[in-house]
Amino acid sequence: MKQKLGFYGWLKKQRKRDDPIGDIARDAMEDRDFPRRAKSLTVYVDYLEDINACGDAISALHTCWQEYQVYKYGPKPIPKPFIKKIKMSATVH
Repeated sequence: MKQKLGFYGWLKKQRKRDDPIGDIARDAMEDRDFPRRAKSLTVYVDYLEDINACGDAISALHTCWQEYQVYKYGPKPIPKPFIKKIKMSATVH
C-alpha cells in the first residue's frame, strides 16, 4: 500500500485549485517559514494567527485540514442515531 502524504505534501498538490484551498496552498509554498513538518492543525492555526492572517485564511485552513483527513483516513461513517433520524423524517409527511 502506498504511503499517504503528510499535510504539507498534500497541500502542495492542491496549489492549482481555483478556490480558498488553492490560495492557502500557494501562500504556504511561497512562505519560507510555513511549518512544513507539523503534525497537528493547532500548529498551523497558531502560525497563521502569529502572522496575523485573516479569518478567511484560517477558515480555509480548517477546510484544508478536513479534506486532508478524508484523504488520509477516508470518510467518517455517519453516526447511527443520525441515520435513524434521517429515516424517520423521510417517512413522516
